[in-house]
Amino acid sequence: MDHLRYSGLPFEAQREAFLDIVSADPLVRDALVRARALALPDWLVVSGALYNSVWNHLTGKPSGYGIRDVDLFYFDDSVSTDRIIQAATHGGRVDGQDVYIDSEFLKAIGKPSQLTSPSAQPPAPSASPSPGGD
Repeated sequence: MDHLRYSGLPFEAQREAFLDIVSADPLVRDALVRARALALPDWLVVSGALYNSVWNHLTGKPSGYGIRDVDLFYFDDSVSTDRIIQAATHGGRVDGQDVYIDSEFLKAIGKPSQLTSPSAQPPAPSASPSPGGD
């Protein structure tokens, strides 16, 4: 296992290797296709799914190993924080749609987690522990 094989390369070479790795990963590729289809403003796939996909590639683990979810961030200045908090405190519904609102977010705004909609569920956890965490 040569998990440090890209560590001494110039930035552009590391960037190219990163893009090649995550583009070839079926889980990340599917997440990117689905994210693009949502047509959200200013979106990014971030965090553990990218880190773990690279780690899995470098250590010979299968795609998806240790990945519990894919974090999608976006910025929409037409949606206020107050509206999100209102959704969190009124059963986890936005525009009549059930949404999953992370319990850590609810703790951060001082709201109990049972306020989320019962039909909106988080992604099912994988059976494998995440090597880098999320």
